Amino acid sequence: MERQERGIALLLVLFTMLLLSVIGLGMMYSTNMESAINSNYRDKQTALYAALAGLQESRDRIQPATANIVAPTGLPAFVSSGSANVIYIVADSTVNPTDPNNTFFDTEFCQEKVLGMTGTAGVPCTSAPSPPTGTSWYQPLVNHSLSASAPWNLSAPLDLKWIRINLKGNNMTPVATNGNSATSTQVCWDGQNQVLLPGAYSSTCAPNGSVATITPTNPGSGYTSQPAVTISAPPAGGTQATATASLTTVSTGQVASVTLTTGGTGYTSAPTVTLSGGGGSGATATATIVAPGSPVQAINVTSSGTRCYSTPPSVSISGGGGTGATATATLVASSSCVYSWNPTASCGSPWKGNTETGITLSGGGGSSFSGTITFHSSGHSITSSSIQDSGTGYTSAPTTAGGGSPNALTASCVVTPNAVVGKLLSSATVTNGGSGYTSFPTITFGTGNGVGTLPTGTVTLGPAASNAGQVTSVTVTSPGSGYTSPPTVQFTGGGGSLADAVSALGVTTTVTSFTINNAGSGYTADPTVTIAPPGTGTQATATATIGRGTNYGKVWMLTALAQTKTGARAMAQLEVASPVIGYASDGGFGLLGPNPTIGQMPNSNNFTANGNDANSCGGTAQPPHPGITGYDDPNASPPTNSVQTITNSLPRPDHYIGAGGTPSVQNGYSSLGETMTTPTGLKSLIDSIHAVASTNGTLYGNNPGSIAHGDATHPVVDYVDGDLTGSDGGYGILVVTGTLSWSGDFSWHGMVLVIGDGIANFGGGGGGTITGTMLVAKIWDSHTTKNLLNSLGSPTFSWNGGGSANFGLSYDHCWSDDLMKSIPFTPAPSTKPLRILSLRLLPY
Repeated sequence: MERQERGIALLLVLFTMLLLSVIGLGMMYSTNMESAINSNYRDKQTALYAALAGLQESRDRIQPATANIVAPTGLPAFVSSGSANVIYIVADSTVNPTDPNNTFFDTEFCQEKVLGMTGTAGVPCTSAPSPPTGTSWYQPLVNHSLSASAPWNLSAPLDLKWIRINLKGNNMTPVATNGNSATSTQVCWDGQNQVLLPGAYSSTCAPNGSVATITPTNPGSGYTSQPAVTISAPPAGGTQATATASLTTVSTGQVASVTLTTGGTGYTSAPTVTLSGGGGSGATATATIVAPGSPVQAINVTSSGTRCYSTPPSVSISGGGGTGATATATLVASSSCVYSWNPTASCGSPWKGNTETGITLSGGGGSSFSGTITFHSSGHSITSSSIQDSGTGYTSAPTTAGGGSPNALTASCVVTPNAVVGKLLSSATVTNGGSGYTSFPTITFGTGNGVGTLPTGTVTLGPAASNAGQVTSVTVTSPGSGYTSPPTVQFTGGGGSLADAVSALGVTTTVTSFTINNAGSGYTADPTVTIAPPGTGTQATATATIGRGTNYGKVWMLTALAQTKTGARAMAQLEVASPVIGYASDGGFGLLGPNPTIGQMPNSNNFTANGNDANSCGGTAQPPHPGITGYDDPNASPPTNSVQTITNSLPRPDHYIGAGGTPSVQNGYSSLGETMTTPTGLKSLIDSIHAVASTNGTLYGNNPGSIAHGDATHPVVDYVDGDLTGSDGGYGILVVTGTLSWSGDFSWHGMVLVIGDGIANFGGGGGGTITGTMLVAKIWDSHTTKNLLNSLGSPTFSWNGGGSANFGLSYDHCWSDDLMKSIPFTPAPSTKPLRILSLRLLPY
């Protein structure tokens, strides 16, 4: 029994020792596995933090005001010279993220859909972009080649391998900025959202000095073909813009013609024509009729008379009740009479000073001529002569003079006749029968020469015209103006009836719009536009406006890869943006500054503050803005409560509409940007407006008696350095650096900027309205000393009363954002760190 017990005890001891050995080995294995897990986790964390450190390094190095690396200025592209638009910061020369055979190849870049690459989400890239020969797409920067004083050149380097820097395009990330992955347009930052690069903006996300719009100021008239459009050149280094004009046929607003549709009947005289209606005035016209009666058909010469003519005489047709008949005369073929003579002689006594009558002429085959001559007192010349009878049968000029009384011509007084022979009338021919002859008219022939009897004739009338007594035409004598439709034509008087006609307005071809073929670049002021004149008509004119506005932030994608010596990898990507600078819209009304002082807000059912874009010019409407924009800096200490203060002051919260719910009151800290939320930024804004007002002669001192008001087509830029009181109405940009006090039915279309003392008081029970935008901000101690504050002060606003008509504040980009395009404004770059928009860890 004892022997058996000893054997069992031995077995138990051996089993226990074996169990303890297994437990010991298991504990040893667990310890090693835990150590390995801890080591791997630590390596992964090391790689991750190294990648994050790389992102922060690149974020710091491309900050615009303090950059030591010039950040990419365009989307990734193949370039043959100059800086490429992809920058790699690499740890050392052995790291090459562009080589697929390199351990540290960039396996994510193909996912960004640039340089001809397409990637599959979640699948690492296997090839790099393939640029054409002689071009490149990236710029490498090697960290260890930099100065040892650089803060990122560490004595114990991190496991960071490379950082990639490039601008962001719309479809570079798994979710496109605008939802359309087919669009690759560059992305900008508007202070709240990423947006596509606007028109007339460069890759800097700022206006590039290109032409944004061309607006006709006078459409001209009379164009038959597209005129040449010339836009003046920008300063050296810029690109000249080009454009083409579009033509449209439009009404002149004047009556061009009247077309007869029915001639009527029974008109004995031309009726009066009246043009009425059509929206215009001043058009007149006259009617022409065919009078009742007959035309002259023929003229019968009843006697050729004895009058001698050298040329056919005139034929006059008169009487008979008609008008318009004309005729021409024809002479016989052969000469037969003496038409004229111009005798010469030198005779002594007894002819000195005598008048001799009955002078005869012989020769030329004729006879019966009788004439009179008067001798000079000296007898050496003839002072005058006349024909008493032209004679007959003279086929050629007679050559000899004789006879005479009281002293007949003799051989001692020889008179040379110098005669010209003529002809008698043969016939008369009707050239225009005229109309309206109800009896035979009288025919009268011209007198010709001599003292013989005149020809006589009679008329044969033709049959009456088929349209006798009808209106045959209407002639416009004055086209009038202002007609929008053809006026009605009426006939009155003239003894007839039933005539009818229609009028037609004139048309002309004018310049109505422009297509900008090349917007150009580098313009610092609005260029001039010259439109070639038409052949006949009025030359068109136009004005060009360059793109101006908010300098949006640029958005960069920063991608970093880190790998430890054990192979632990981490890839991270950061999206960062530079801040918004320049003018940014606050919507219809902005109270910019902490804890505003609000005396009273309208408690009227007719009042609204509307942040939705009224878009009165019919362009592309802006997204909804707040009804009121306040300002609370989330970093302020102590915290401010501007938005809540504004909200608590509203007696009718539902009358403040726009972005978000009602009341539409939102914080503009993020959306307005650095320029619009700092005293120095707002000071630079009103300084730029001051410069324009100074050029235009619209600068005013404290409490001016009046200011320029402008109109809807000619907005003004007014700058009041001090207080302004009244009930002004106007169009344009108004800056008041002191207190603005308006009352009654004031109305302003444009921008009202109470920037300086930041005090605005409205009241008086009127129907005041501001269409565009209004901004109140305190930036200094007083407009008299102008000592800038370190940060925005508290603005003051009060609106007491209200009228029976609708009134209030209404945002309209046409009267705010668009007006700012006329103000040259270049804000200073921001010194703040780039804003982090997103961070993601990548599986590649």
